[in-house]
Parts: sequence; C-alpha cells; structure tokens
Amino acid sequence: MYSHSHKQTLRESKFNKDDDFLNKQLDPLIEQINTLDNRLMELDARQLFANIEEKLNKWRSDCHKTIDLFFKRKCQEFYQIIAEKVSKQKTEMTRLQLNVNELIRQQKVSLENIEALKSDVRHLEQDMKETEHNKCFQMDIKPLMIDNNSIHITESKMQLFNLSTLSHPFGGIYHYYGSWKPLASNNKLLLKHQTPNLCLFNRELRLVKEDVWTHGLIWDMCWSSTLARFVVLTLNSVFLVDENTMSIQQVETIKGQRWYSCTCSDTSLFLSTAKAGSSISEFKISSSIQLAKQWQSPETCTKDEWIYDIVYSNGTLALMIGEQKNKRKRMELRSSMTFDRLWLLHLDIVDPQNRSIRCCLLNDEEWLVIDRSNSRLFHVMKDGKVKATVLYESEPWRACLFGSNTLAVSSENGVNFHKL
Repeated sequence: MYSHSHKQTLRESKFNKDDDFLNKQLDPLIEQINTLDNRLMELDARQLFANIEEKLNKWRSDCHKTIDLFFKRKCQEFYQIIAEKVSKQKTEMTRLQLNVNELIRQQKVSLENIEALKSDVRHLEQDMKETEHNKCFQMDIKPLMIDNNSIHITESKMQLFNLSTLSHPFGGIYHYYGSWKPLASNNKLLLKHQTPNLCLFNRELRLVKEDVWTHGLIWDMCWSSTLARFVVLTLNSVFLVDENTMSIQQVETIKGQRWYSCTCSDTSLFLSTAKAGSSISEFKISSSIQLAKQWQSPETCTKDEWIYDIVYSNGTLALMIGEQKNKRKRMELRSSMTFDRLWLLHLDIVDPQNRSIRCCLLNDEEWLVIDRSNSRLFHVMKDGKVKATVLYESEPWRACLFGSNTLAVSSENGVNFHKL
C-alpha cells in the first residue's frame, strides 16, 4: 500500500512530465507565431495595393484603347458620309454646268429650261447650306455607362490548381467537320474556327460573332492586348481579327517566311518558323508592326530540331522543342529579352509519328503541356518541374485559359471547358 504522501508525489511527478511535454509542444508554436508576427510587421499595404493598381491600370488602358478605336471608327464613318455628300453635290454641279453650256451652244433656251435650271440650282444651294452648317445628318450621342460590376471585388482564398483532380467538362463546343483546332482567348471571348467561319464565343459558351474565313489552314492564334486584336497565323501570312467588327486584316509588313506558332507580349509579337532549325522573330507592336529582332539556329535549337510552340509570360518565352531524329521532346524557358535559358525540362513522351506538342500558360506562371500523341496533359511548375501528369479522355490538341478559372481544351471532336 502506498501512503498518501507517496501517491501525491507520484501525481506531481506525472503532472510535471505532462507539463514538460506540453511546454515542448508550445515552444515551436511560439516560434511560429513570432515568425508570422515579423512577417505581418513587414507587410506593406501600399506595396500590396500596387499589384492590384497595376491590374486596374491595365484595365483602364484597355478601356481607353477600346474607346479610341470606337472613336476612330465613328470618325471614319461620319467623314465617309460627308465625303459622299460633297461628292454628289460636285457631280450635280458638273451636270448643271454641262446643261448650261449645252443650252448656250444650241442657242435654244426656253422658259421651261430656265425654270428647271432655277429649281435645280435652288435645290443644290439648299443642300450645300445644310452641308456647310453640318445639318445634313443628325448625330445622337449617348453617354457611356459603366456597369459597377465590371470590376467585382471579393475576398477569395488562394486555390492552387491540381491537374490530377481536373473536373469533368461543364460544357463544350463541337468541332464542325474540317474545323482547325487552335484556340485563343482575351478572357471575355474565345476565338475558334468553325467551318467555314471564324467564331467568337462568350463566357456562357454562346456564339456572339462570326465571319467567313477564306485564308486556309490556321496554324496558331493568340490575343494582343496592345493591338486589341486576335492574331491568326497561317503558313505564309499573319492576320489581325477585330473582336468588335470581326474584320480580318492581313499584316502586310510580315511576309517571306513559313510560320508555325505565335505569341504576344505588351510590346511585341513573336513568331516561330515551320522548319527544322526553327528561328524566332520578334516584331515590335506600335503604329505599325516591324521586325525588331531575330534568333536563329543553333541559338534557338539545333538544325534537326523543330520549335512546335512558343508562349510568352512575364518576360519569358516557353519553347516546345522536338528532335526530328530521336523524336525526343523538351520544354525550355528563355528570357524574351536576352534569350538566355532559364530552365530545361526533358519530357517523358514517346511518339514514333513525331507529332507536335503544345503548351498553354496557367495561373501563377505555371504551364500545361499538351501531349496529343499519348492523350496526356503535363502540369509544369514555374521552376520547370513536373507537378502532375494525367491521361485526357480524348486526344487533346490545344488548350488555353478562358478567364482565370476556366480551362478550354481543344480535343479531337470539340472544345471541352473545365472549372479550375
């Protein structure tokens, strides 16, 4: 039998051991809290807002460009109306002068001729007065209304994309027979080819605009926020597509090469050539599109390699490269300024047919590699390491982000849309 004092001593010893254990658990928590407190002290609200302000300024700049383009288009329309009006008046003046000269030549002027001439002159004079005082047309200008929901501010939890848990498609757009597979998005609209048209779809996957495409096979397409145009690439030509009017304009300053892929920064358009030993050309975007720089093999790739895709992101270019002889594939990240290699990733892709591989930019400067030959998708992190690889349900050809939370995958039969 233990005495009461002995039992008390045992209990105290046990409590002391429990206290030691708990204190040891508390120490790392205290250290973690102190670390978080130091980080909190270093947080600068102004610096955090600067990142948001940059996005807001980008939105404002894009809006100004849209307004400027609308203004120029309307100016052109009104000028055309006035020019046609003046041209008709000049034609009428010429007709009156010829009539007078003919009456003088024939020397057979009747009262009826005089009255007819007077009437025509009065009508012309009245028409000219209206033109001179800008009364020949009416202009109804409505104030520009900005929806307060154009910029929606909500507090959100950061969600990291996990390819291994890619959701089932929530919607899709079927490819018409003969449609080309490339996609491009400006976050509001998605551009794709639906034989025989180029089509724009909104976020609800509804067709909002289309126009006939008559320029042949489409190799690639991308969006230029600076030009406020989609860039569409064929083998020999580059076209700009207006999202508002669907007008298609060929870029006359880019000729003489066979093109394969395209991508845009805020200041430049990058194009790669369709050949072994591919080169990459940089065209500066301003009032015109002019060649600024060119990188050739072996700086781009070796003579027996082909650049399948190029994608720009934050001062870098992602290159998808394939060897023609050994049929090996790799991804490289290069500086868009110096073309220095930042990292290289050898991809586990076996493809006897040596078909092209493509990639698209994800959120947080991560990448999605599209392996069409094996129906696989690779999730590549910003440091060039593979995070996940999954089999896709149908043969994937292309992919692009459609806004920040939707992934569009162009597969064999259509475009699938996944929530991220």
